[in-house]
Amino acid sequence: MTNNLRGIRKGLCAFAKKCKGFKYTDSALITFLITGAVSVSGNLFSAEKDGNIENQKQILSTDIKDFNVLIKEARKENNKLMKNTNLELVKLMEQGDHVVKSPWSSWQFGANGFFNKWGGTYKGRGDKAEKYSYEGIFERSSNIYERSVSPLSENYALIG
Repeated sequence: MTNNLRGIRKGLCAFAKKCKGFKYTDSALITFLITGAVSVSGNLFSAEKDGNIENQKQILSTDIKDFNVLIKEARKENNKLMKNTNLELVKLMEQGDHVVKSPWSSWQFGANGFFNKWGGTYKGRGDKAEKYSYEGIFERSSNIYERSVSPLSENYALIG
């Protein structure tokens, strides 16, 4: 492009910005160069581009709506799964309520404690065996029947 052609192009772009019925395209530049006149009604290529833009906007809006519907369905399924996992967690926590671990076996207990009686004993010492009878390692029986039958069952006495 020569400088004259660039100048005409810039002038035509400026004219297109001022006039709402005229859109700048390369075909409008060519017709202006050939005829020397600007036809606002004869600018067919810009109308086609507007139609294409409208089609693209409609396609994008339908795609976005479909995507939003898919997201809503996925959220519903995730909420259902979360409810099921919450129920499972509650059941597991209820099953684990009968197991009580003593706080004495935790290494974190009393990590930052400061005591005034350096030579004295810690408060609560000596009653550990009475309060926490299950302290230590729990060992299961090697007999499969003793492990599978509940001690609360009527048939527990039959196991010899």
